[in-house]
Amino acid sequence: EALLEESLRVYDAVATASEAPQRVLVFGRSIGTAPALHLASQRDLCALILEAPFTSVTDVIAAWDRDLGGPVGRVIRLKPEKRLSEMHPQPEDLIAGIGLPLLIVHGSEDTIIPTALGRRMFEAAPDGNKTWVEAGGVGHNDLSLTHPQVERALREFAEANLR
Repeated sequence: EALLEESLRVYDAVATASEAPQRVLVFGRSIGTAPALHLASQRDLCALILEAPFTSVTDVIAAWDRDLGGPVGRVIRLKPEKRLSEMHPQPEDLIAGIGLPLLIVHGSEDTIIPTALGRRMFEAAPDGNKTWVEAGGVGHNDLSLTHPQVERALREFAEANLR
């Protein structure tokens, strides 16, 4: 909750100091996609970029739990922290109501936040100005903004939405 509230405080400070607050674009990565979505649901942004977004804490933990497999998976069961799993709205709930230009970037080999969860977020977003980029051959922590697919998408997205 503190992280979500802090995202609003930071935005308000940036918008107040900006000569063009209507041109603020927000970028959220991984767990940072939750506060980015919260911010987009509460403030007037020009666009939103999400890298490796997740649908809900419960979905991420379930994916990790499935990945344990073998003998370890028979003994250990992962469960999300109750306060996090019961927080509402979850990211997937928020994205459905955000009609901003949207770019979602995800590595094809992401095992921290499975690519399928990022794809679900993309599909849950309203139709319109949204772009999906799946960067081939990279995972969660080696996806670089200079990856050729990502760099090109970022440039095109910014040119189209930061006028």
